[in-house]
Amino acid sequence: MIMQDLIQQYRSIVKFLGNVLGEHSEVALLDLREGKGEIVAIANGSVSNRRVGAPITDLALSIIGEGSWKQKDYICNYAGCTADNRELRSSTFFIKEGDRLLGMLCVNTDVAFFQEISDAILKLGGIDRAPIDILEDSTKPLEYFTDSISDMIDRTLIEHFGERLKYSEYLTQREKMDIVDILEQKGLFLIKGAVSEVANKLQCSEATIYRYRTQINKEQLNKAP
Repeated sequence: MIMQDLIQQYRSIVKFLGNVLGEHSEVALLDLREGKGEIVAIANGSVSNRRVGAPITDLALSIIGEGSWKQKDYICNYAGCTADNRELRSSTFFIKEGDRLLGMLCVNTDVAFFQEISDAILKLGGIDRAPIDILEDSTKPLEYFTDSISDMIDRTLIEHFGERLKYSEYLTQREKMDIVDILEQKGLFLIKGAVSEVANKLQCSEATIYRYRTQINKEQLNKAP
């Protein structure tokens, strides 16, 4: 079976699972070949407000970087968070051919609908659900869903650099290199179009971003024992 046929088969599974699981469960197929890193098929996309062409998530980038997909066929029931801060329960199946990761098949369920039903049933018995702040840390989101590379980069930058990014024209070269370094570590430059987006946000040229990346790699090599 050639790679194109394999991904094509999963396209039809997306629609099938979307119908089986219902409107509160999103099913998304990510194509990771040739540096695409984007959704190529999606069912019930209103769950995360994403569509075909939306970029790979931060967790997926981490999985690729760490290579954890090599030891596992799938991961199940981890927490996610939409751009408008709704909690999702997610699972991902790794589409592999030999030692290559071709794509991911992801199922993301909006738990709010089921929590409302659960709360209603508990109230019938005079019981309240535990406040979210006393639950275990495992309920905290592990994956964030965005509809564009720009939003994904913004979330990462605000997380690490706060409001300073709004004044990018005042950032020093070293500060800009630190930003590029963080994005490199997160694997964001694996996404097509990321260099252009970062250059725009830092108000510099794409060539400058490539130069920063080269300089950062040289510095890391010099630090190596």
